[in-house]
Amino acid sequence: MLSLRLRKTIVLALVGGVIFLANLVLITAWLVQSGVISWAQTFREEFLTGTAITILAALMILLVSPGRSEAMGSNCPVCDRSQRGGRYCKHCGSTRA
Repeated sequence: MLSLRLRKTIVLALVGGVIFLANLVLITAWLVQSGVISWAQTFREEFLTGTAITILAALMILLVSPGRSEAMGSNCPVCDRSQRGGRYCKHCGSTRA
């Protein structure tokens, strides 16, 4: 069952989306007039090459926060066997500090 707060949020998001879509032509005209569109096109052409996007994607995949990497698994400092989560090693019985 959805809470009242979540239902209100969904309704507000839907109303905002409808208003945004209804004024999409006006919003895009304003963005073109203010120069945001031309700046974004220049930025994309100059800096977002295929190589740059590939490198950014690889970094996002390879760089994991320290808390998450430990939760995914690590090796026991005593017996060097793989263990997942927690501090207790089920193979040798040691606990990590």
